Amino acid sequence: CPSGATPEANRVKLFFKHQFSQIQVNLKNSQEASVAIDETMIESVELLGVAETGYVAYCIKSDGSVPSTTSAPINVDDAKYASTKKDNPYGSSFKMFQRPTPVAGYLKSFEGIAFGTLQGIRITWKESNTNVKHVATYKGVTNKTLESGKKYIYNMELRRSVIAKVAAEVTPWAIDQTDYSADGTIQD
Repeated sequence: CPSGATPEANRVKLFFKHQFSQIQVNLKNSQEASVAIDETMIESVELLGVAETGYVAYCIKSDGSVPSTTSAPINVDDAKYASTKKDNPYGSSFKMFQRPTPVAGYLKSFEGIAFGTLQGIRITWKESNTNVKHVATYKGVTNKTLESGKKYIYNMELRRSVIAKVAAEVTPWAIDQTDYSADGTIQD
């Protein structure tokens, strides 16, 4: 029922909580200088094994908590993964998005949202003078079940065919305090 004759009296406030996990990967040149890498050499970062289907709760529990996102497990024996199984034994692959501005002190930063079980992070880069392609997979996250509302940050150094100095950090996903208000009409 309407509370009054003004739009403000009938305003409905909606609150959303993050139901996915945010993953950020920051890449820089190795301190040991086995190769000189610049941002143009880094081609892509992929999350391996994450869920392709997620089920997001649409109701808030009576205590105000939000049920976690659940996901369909990846079946690595599915025929759709047959052609890539040799390069990716975890099944799914999600290419991350490059951030417009990298985190300070890093060459490139990538981010994405995901859910399910993270099995690995694959980084592809080329050497500029030889065009030798390097594909390195960080498996230190094997079977990491991603939690709703968490941000996972991986700071990595690239070396020839390996990844070094991984500093992983898990933090709450920052709450956006922006007021997204708009006029609307509520109808019965």
